[in-house]
Amino acid sequence: MPVSGPLFFLCLIFIPLLTILLALFLFLGPGKKRPDNRWLGLLASLIGLKAINILINGIILGNNFYLYNFALDFLLAPLPLLYTRSLLGAPFRPEREWFHFLPFVIFGLIGLAPGQLVLIRESLWELAPLLYTGAYLGAALVFITKRLPILKEIRSNIPDGQVRILTLVLSVWAIKIALGGASLLLNFSGQAELSVWLYAASLAMEALIVLCVVPLTLKREEPVKAVSRDEETLAAQIVQREPADADIIRKNAGLFKQLDVILQQEKLYLDPGLTLPQFSKLADSTPKQVSRAINSVGGQSFFDYINGYRVFTAQELLADKDKSLNLREVMYAAGFHSKHTFETAFRKVSGMTPGQFTRKNR
Repeated sequence: MPVSGPLFFLCLIFIPLLTILLALFLFLGPGKKRPDNRWLGLLASLIGLKAINILINGIILGNNFYLYNFALDFLLAPLPLLYTRSLLGAPFRPEREWFHFLPFVIFGLIGLAPGQLVLIRESLWELAPLLYTGAYLGAALVFITKRLPILKEIRSNIPDGQVRILTLVLSVWAIKIALGGASLLLNFSGQAELSVWLYAASLAMEALIVLCVVPLTLKREEPVKAVSRDEETLAAQIVQREPADADIIRKNAGLFKQLDVILQQEKLYLDPGLTLPQFSKLADSTPKQVSRAINSVGGQSFFDYINGYRVFTAQELLADKDKSLNLREVMYAAGFHSKHTFETAFRKVSGMTPGQFTRKNR
């Protein structure tokens, strides 16, 4: 579609420039070795490259670059899911997950054959990359929904802030896909003017996606370390466990008291990387036993149980008039690695934000 006016500026300046800066920071910055940053850097690079191709396609070379973008869509589609999985402790395994990029290879080879542009352009084939991308966006949202309850049973720190932003990015991206699909269908039916408006709206959504990637890039939360198969199995069993009855609560009351004593004496909660298996080993119990005690007697997940103790520590530090720690310093000193987790846990325990607590007690 032709690119002009504000749409021209959007493609020519904003999206490519910002995505290039983000990609450089992710590939060359302090977190360059993190797999999640590499996926996010690749995602930003491809969004920028697609925007440049759209500009060239509409302004300079006519349809010559159209097939490049068609193939790039199939390369871009799996990246939101792969980034999400990497962020939440499910790293990419090339030997098992190579199939994600098979459609890109297939359509890339098809595009090299002469005459393919005529077959794809202004046909239902144009919807294929949109549907493919939509399927991956849905898979990423489902993964987040299922993954968080599992992680909260075995890990004490989760990048909650990044997950919230990522959920927003995925949702906006889904809207972009819907607008792009509607634009194509309207174009097929001869309603070109309305089609162009929807196409412009879809590009605006793409600009919003890039803006949302900025805080994802700059956030200092650590990704979840790779979850082992044993942990996956354990967490799945915990999540599917039947609610505890009175007899189970009585049986686990002694162990729960023991866990409280160990945490208070050893201050294990100050370790931001504390996991259920590690804690269970130090408590001389199995992860299932410890989890059952925390769930049944405490009525909490492992995540909420440990973060409750971290909040108590944060309250002590904030109320100490002899110390002049700011909120970020208190957050790290108490064992938190996520500002969102810190504020949410603090509000749940004390009924107020860390800032309100500080003003009240200093």
